[in-house]
Amino acid sequence: MNNNNLSGFLQVTVLGGEISPIKNALVNVYSGQEGGGNIIASEYTDNSGTTNPIPLPAYDVDYNLPSAESKAVKREIIEVTAKGYYKAVRQNIPIFPGILTREYIYLIPLSVKDGQNTTGIDRVIDGKGDEGSFPGGDDSES
Repeated sequence: MNNNNLSGFLQVTVLGGEISPIKNALVNVYSGQEGGGNIIASEYTDNSGTTNPIPLPAYDVDYNLPSAESKAVKREIIEVTAKGYYKAVRQNIPIFPGILTREYIYLIPLSVKDGQNTTGIDRVIDGKGDEGSFPGGDDSES
């Protein structure tokens, strides 16, 4: 089966503080290659903190059944930045053909003291559900 013609969609909602939407957050999507890959899409959030659906290449679901040997699963990396917040990175976001994947990213505000530091990564979240600890709360998903 030709996997090059398959696509899925990713929509990201960015929230901060008391689950308030963050307008104009920059969402960069990288190919899930080891070593970071290239930016394959960029989108800003709207007033509701949500991007438009981003079309992304996907692989055939039948071809990518999970196995210990499978390295072919199409996974993306999301990087979110917004003025006044720590940067967040989410890894291993699976993209399936014909499916809209929704991701919710929660950003932590910079303290007044750290207000100039916009390059620090707050936390890295693995899309498989493995989360590292981070200051100030938890990263619940719907």
